[in-house]
Amino acid sequence: MFYFRKRLPAGISKFGSNQFICLSLRTHLPLDAVKRAARLLTVYEKKEIDFVDAMTEQKFCPDTFKAILLEAMRGELIKMVAEERQADQVSDADIDQRLAALAASSPQKGMGRRTGSSERGQCSGFRKSPGAHP
Repeated sequence: MFYFRKRLPAGISKFGSNQFICLSLRTHLPLDAVKRAARLLTVYEKKEIDFVDAMTEQKFCPDTFKAILLEAMRGELIKMVAEERQADQVSDADIDQRLAALAASSPQKGMGRRTGSSERGQCSGFRKSPGAHP
């Protein structure tokens, strides 16, 4: 399982012992983890600017900042997972239609069929040059 881990800004982390945000990316696949981490980093960076300004004005405490930030990131992660599930849903009829279209467009391609003499190691696509030795 992959995790997103990010250090909290200095103004917030000095108030508590937990200086990091750690959130499960809910995937075992490295490519999905990279995509999800990038989107979460975008959310983090957008929220960080707003919250650091609010912290300097002492509008709320660091624990509130961390809780709001975690909820925003969890919400984004839920959206990502839902989008991926929706994109992955393909009906059997769609798959059959794609396979039929591929088969119709290239009936012999990819089948590994070769024509010609297979005796003596010759293939139909290759010829010996006239002066070549056996």
